[in-house]
Amino acid sequence: MACARRWLQSFGLNVTPHFSLFGVPVRVHGAFWFLALILGFLQYGRSSHPWAIVMWLPIVFLAVLLHEMGHALTGRRFGLRPEVHLTSMGGHTAWSAGRNLTHWRSILVSFAGPAVGLVIGGGALAFAAFGPSVPFVARLALQDIIWTNLGWAVFNLLPILPLDGGHIVAAALDRFFGVRGQRWARLVSVVVACALLALAVAYRNVFMAFMIGMWALQNYREWQASSQFADRLQTQARMRPRAAAPQSESLEAPLREAWSALEAGDAQRVRRIAEALVSRARTEDDRFDVVHLVAWGRALTGDPEGAAQALRMLPAGRLPDALLEGVIQLELGRPAQAVKPLAEAIVGRADDFVAKRLARAAAGSARYDDVLAILDDASKSEAVGVRALQIVANEAFYAGHHEAAAKLGERLFTRFGQATDAFNVACALGQLGRGSDALEWLEKSIDAGLSDPSVIDRDGDLAPLRALPGFQALRVKAGLAAT
Repeated sequence: MACARRWLQSFGLNVTPHFSLFGVPVRVHGAFWFLALILGFLQYGRSSHPWAIVMWLPIVFLAVLLHEMGHALTGRRFGLRPEVHLTSMGGHTAWSAGRNLTHWRSILVSFAGPAVGLVIGGGALAFAAFGPSVPFVARLALQDIIWTNLGWAVFNLLPILPLDGGHIVAAALDRFFGVRGQRWARLVSVVVACALLALAVAYRNVFMAFMIGMWALQNYREWQASSQFADRLQTQARMRPRAAAPQSESLEAPLREAWSALEAGDAQRVRRIAEALVSRARTEDDRFDVVHLVAWGRALTGDPEGAAQALRMLPAGRLPDALLEGVIQLELGRPAQAVKPLAEAIVGRADDFVAKRLARAAAGSARYDDVLAILDDASKSEAVGVRALQIVANEAFYAGHHEAAAKLGERLFTRFGQATDAFNVACALGQLGRGSDALEWLEKSIDAGLSDPSVIDRDGDLAPLRALPGFQALRVKAGLAAT
């Protein structure tokens, strides 16, 4: 149930929220119920009352949901935009956008989830200990409420990433040790996880041993990956005198050269310059720029894993550039995680580079809500412009997402009034078998001044419409000879 920044969902599943709670969108993935059933079976499958699994499921659901709402509402209080996902790993709170957090606010957001469990579980424990006697079924329910809230909250506060306790330790260490903080947090996670792994093996708890073992391995790999970069970032800075020249006298010129190379599309040069600057970055602003340039260089030279590793070295509380994050997620094969940052980026930079990647991400994940939101906002859609949004709509059509293509085209036509968009809506509706609606949109495209009416006869996507009453009349209206 770790609180993850911008964590959008596992395995490329659709992330349309199922419902909202206190204004926070919530998505419950099917894998969540599978995990809850496994835990319920472990709890009650071999007991004398297996029927209690039916009671267990809603208790687990509410415990995990309220835990994540603790993260979400606290983060929203600090200016973040939360999304809650209940998944195969329990729960995640994702941040789609918002302000940078200080170390202490980050700690508060991470602690807020377990705090909810401590309060609810502690209250249930007090009632069980000092309250009136209750029937057997109610005692079982109280037992489950205590375990899923109080017990899981305590477990979540263990200093192991990706648990909340691990994030709290990471934020604190980053506050006091800078770039080395994340490295030390990984090392602490490995040590604690190994100790718990030995305990789980001693008690023959296979499920717990497997889960903790995976965390230990993951943190060990992350520790190895971050060590070299962190060492290079700090070694030379530690050897230089404290009164060294500020950025304007030391890194300004090479940074400007690297950004110019990035604008020119010379990725190899960007990477070469940026990685040479790693050991010279001493201030948080220097580090922020250098990390971004290293990540861009790696991402554009076919090394998205290295780019993601570089972004982990950002100063705590500083969010990466949305475009860079979207590009990295897309190249890592995570289109669903790339959509939102790319949709943010396209509002400020609506060129083909961004539009094509947003189109790929949306089509690869079948997720178009963020693009539709841009079209629903007059200022954003004007800032992006019709061409970039048409690229996304066209990609949706060719990906076979005709429903999404029709919605995008309808909004494009409403916003910009171009005949091409109305024509594309007709094609999409025709493929969906909605012939009468398709003919209406075909007429709208003609009325809007379809530049090449002969496309009505040539476009194969209109084939389902040609036998419908009214199609020939539209041809004639467009200036084509009757057949």
